[in-house]
Amino acid sequence: MPSLNDNHRRHILHAFITIEERLADLETLIVQSETPSPLSPQVRDLSPTECRVVRDHFARIRAAMTTHLKDLEIPLEIRWKSLRWSIETNLIHLQVTVADMGPRQLAGYGPLDSSGQAAVVRIQDDLTRLFDRVCSFVRQEPGRDLSTRLARLDASRARVDMLSTLDLKQA
Repeated sequence: MPSLNDNHRRHILHAFITIEERLADLETLIVQSETPSPLSPQVRDLSPTECRVVRDHFARIRAAMTTHLKDLEIPLEIRWKSLRWSIETNLIHLQVTVADMGPRQLAGYGPLDSSGQAAVVRIQDDLTRLFDRVCSFVRQEPGRDLSTRLARLDASRARVDMLSTLDLKQA
């Protein structure tokens, strides 16, 4: 076995983690291309077969990295984080982005007439409602019955709409 000090090992591990993160990002692009969005900057110019081949190559890269870590006796010291927490945190950031599209915030780019203000408020209300629903769903206790959670989420829609209406009346 080659002689590596702790700093060498740590650097190799972090390089492999960086490679893994980038591969995961690329796989996300591949998966997202399967259900194209009109807002996506990606054009699906790979066939499904080509996508599978690329993902197979990624699997080989991961296997090689794992083998090298074992050969060099570098332990996998990764701080695991909850998928639920990651989704929730990113949804909060998206809610802030929606809040930042309000009439008051857009006034800094120039005056908004009443129809522009109404359109922006409709966008905010719609997206806020949708983000609130997914946040509520993600925040539910893990392991609870999925059908019960979905039914409860559908039942809560009327309450969210009512709160949005009440909030507009107060504004």
